[in-house]
Amino acid sequence: MGLYRSQKVRKYKEREYTYSYWIADLSLYDGKLRQRISGTGSTPAQAKRRLQENLRKRYTGERKPNGPQGAITLDQWFDKWLTTCLANGMHKKQTSDQHRVRYDEWIADTLGNIPLAKLTSDSIQDLINDGAKHGHAIGPNIYKTMHAVLNAAVEAAQIKQNPMVRVVKPKQRSKAGEDDVAHLEHRSRIAAEMVGWLKDPKCPLHDRYPFIFALFLGLRRAELLGLEFSCFHDHMSNVLIKQQLIRNNDDGSYYIQDSTKTGKSRKIMLPDMWRDAFKQQQEQRKHITPADDKWSDLVFLTEKGTPITYPIYNKLWKETIKTYIRMTNQKWDDTHHFRPHTCRKLTASWLACTNVNLQIAQSVLGHQSEAIHLYYTVINGESQKKAMANLEDIFKDPRQYLPNRWEEEHQAAGKAST
Repeated sequence: MGLYRSQKVRKYKEREYTYSYWIADLSLYDGKLRQRISGTGSTPAQAKRRLQENLRKRYTGERKPNGPQGAITLDQWFDKWLTTCLANGMHKKQTSDQHRVRYDEWIADTLGNIPLAKLTSDSIQDLINDGAKHGHAIGPNIYKTMHAVLNAAVEAAQIKQNPMVRVVKPKQRSKAGEDDVAHLEHRSRIAAEMVGWLKDPKCPLHDRYPFIFALFLGLRRAELLGLEFSCFHDHMSNVLIKQQLIRNNDDGSYYIQDSTKTGKSRKIMLPDMWRDAFKQQQEQRKHITPADDKWSDLVFLTEKGTPITYPIYNKLWKETIKTYIRMTNQKWDDTHHFRPHTCRKLTASWLACTNVNLQIAQSVLGHQSEAIHLYYTVINGESQKKAMANLEDIFKDPRQYLPNRWEEEHQAAGKAST
């Protein structure tokens, strides 16, 4: 421990005053960075007491290191950024919760004590690569949070350049997503035939038909579960997707959030089949008493009158598809079971296969960009067969499809041969 005397000059009403004070300090090394901890006082004893207090706060987590010469660390900037975003409405609570979980689990221990100005693209890339070894989604999630927090640091003039510009963006891959692609046609057939089975009034699960069929409007889970009858207009000829049923991660409760994931509402025109299905659900809801007035207008409730939570949502889907396979005497295997979220992908793919305009498909699915829409769109065998047939036609009669180019090049080739 060091103990020494120092001086400071202060200015007050155009006059300068010099005063002396004591500093007690020591250095800590955590294997990565050396941090100086100090305490000041008018006497040596007071400086030592304050040093001990600062040490205690450092070990209990009440105080975090400032970095060299007062430079702000990633830990300190992340806390400040997240608090500001939430307070100013720049983030929804679930978005802030996601950033917090990612940061605490995968970023803080490795990069948290490093000053923002000392972060390098190599150190961030190493962290992303290491995260990818532990799970397919970890690398992309680290990238998302680091990119957001460091972009904000540049905007706030905390750093001059975002070191993420030289970091390779990892591809978002998942085993479930790869399975969806591999078994697209098989799952498309199962989904379509299961809906037909549920629609039959003799089906033992006929009461679930409106709920399962609604999945193929391409709604997100929270959008479907947060759907209220007030969202329907013109005798149920269209529905306005404007809200979500959100789970509060702090206590596990649910509430209606008056916005979608993208922050934009969208209107979906309902064909007769969906309109009839929602009218059926409206009749079924008359026999369910809401557990609370705030759920009285929800389209889908449990028998107890409570909202369909995320776990119940998954359970309903799994039970329905298993019952369908069993009662139609099909042999169950892993390809039969897929997530309810796959229905959203199937809807996007079916729209693409029927040559629906891309912008119209985006308006149905609520995608923000063409890139996101194309991520969901998977080309099945039939549409690829049609595309290859068109390619074959070009070779059968090049003049029909490429007349100008064909004539020019044919004439040029003739002159060259002469």
